[in-house]
Amino acid sequence: MSPGHVVFSGFTSSVVWLVFGGMLLGVAIRRTGLGERIASRLALKSGRTYGGMITGMVVVGTALGFLIPAAVSRVILLMPIASALAARFGFREGSKGRTGILMAAVFGTFLPTFAVLPANAPNLVLAGAAETLYGFTPIYGQYLWLHFPVLGLLKAMILIGLILHLFPDRPAIAPSDENRRPPMSVDEKRLAIILTITIGMWLTDFWHHISPAWIGLSAGVVCLLPVFRLVPAREFREEVNFGTLFFLAGIIGLSAVLRDSGIGDHLAKFMLSVLPLAPDSPILNYISITAATFLTGIATTLPAVPAVLTPLAGEMAQAAAMPVGAVLMIQVIGFSLLLFPYQAPPVVLAIQ
Repeated sequence: MSPGHVVFSGFTSSVVWLVFGGMLLGVAIRRTGLGERIASRLALKSGRTYGGMITGMVVVGTALGFLIPAAVSRVILLMPIASALAARFGFREGSKGRTGILMAAVFGTFLPTFAVLPANAPNLVLAGAAETLYGFTPIYGQYLWLHFPVLGLLKAMILIGLILHLFPDRPAIAPSDENRRPPMSVDEKRLAIILTITIGMWLTDFWHHISPAWIGLSAGVVCLLPVFRLVPAREFREEVNFGTLFFLAGIIGLSAVLRDSGIGDHLAKFMLSVLPLAPDSPILNYISITAATFLTGIATTLPAVPAVLTPLAGEMAQAAAMPVGAVLMIQVIGFSLLLFPYQAPPVVLAIQ
């Protein structure tokens, strides 16, 4: 049996409170109309076609991965804007076009950015564990050059193609239907200032070392303050989905229980014993390590994968006659593959 502080550790996770702050920002973005205003600007830049909108959302999401070092933060910013963009072109709730735009926003900023070292939580866990255990420190440029051509650029292109193929649609509102928007309201200007400061703090976290969770939560609390009233009490009660927070905390707590109970380690060691690693089979070793990483992600969630498997990288490298660095970098391919939504907190947030 795991102790209480392990079972309920999800509620002490910075991710949960970053999501809470993000929910408040999302409500404010929708309520003030700032999201619709930004969506209108994106519409003008996207070529005014459905394909242009999908491509634009994926490109913007991937580009934000180089700027904002937390996938949850990027999803928080993009989802209200994507929703407003879909509405701007007449895509109704449940339509293929709306689904495609929202999927482009969340997966465009999450999947390709595994190729950017500080962009996603599993990358950072891997880098920290690798440096601690093996003295192996991934360099930003080398990591980007190694992974971005396939995991970043090619994956983004495939993502665009799949969305256009699976969710074909066309705008219901013609470009000529666009009306000139009125000047920004006081609430929009206030929220724009808050978002500018928030993004600036996220971008400079390497300098001030303040957690993205504290920054996002602080921004959300500012939106709640009576002096601003960007998120009034009624909207707070009706639009903030607390069920998402409990679900996310439960998933993170489950991951902690798996580590504390040793189940995750036993699973990893079992896979190590059955993996067909051999010095003269590089392709088979590559496939085996990738598969082991992918399966571990299903059992533990993606951020927990490098915490579970990195301590075994030395044994894997010895069995496969490969450098430890190569085994560690193959892990990136495995935990960049997502099968179920619960594996990734940004996707859980985006669903809500």
